[in-house]
Amino acid sequence: TNLIGYSKIRSYEEVIVVVAVVVVVVIIIVKIINNPTRTNHSFQVPGCLSTVYVVAVKDEDGKVFFRGDSDALITKGLVNLLIRGLSGYSVEEIVAVKPEFIQEAGITQSLTPGRNNGFLNMLNTMKKKAVQVTRE
Repeated sequence: TNLIGYSKIRSYEEVIVVVAVVVVVVIIIVKIINNPTRTNHSFQVPGCLSTVYVVAVKDEDGKVFFRGDSDALITKGLVNLLIRGLSGYSVEEIVAVKPEFIQEAGITQSLTPGRNNGFLNMLNTMKKKAVQVTRE
């Protein structure tokens, strides 16, 4: 056994298995690198200090689910907070969310005015995307 825990390959079948594993790992890495939320500007949230991307999908029950990312750590946390809070609800429930909840939750006290505006832009973008995805 060598340092990474593999012994010498002893058969053609083992070579095929090793190659298949390498191919799967490469495909996963390429999917991560080419994540559409990081490359498609139609998913970008306008009006944020950081670059933020959000995608909405609808399941067969009409529930909307979000996925997103950001280049800044604090904004990544904010978008994930919204993703966790809004995913799994109907478009009507998502659109009914009032932006005042950020004050009630104490989020505004912890953010700069620019980040607060960005958070509201994320919320509004997610509402719009929820409406769009249910019309498709």
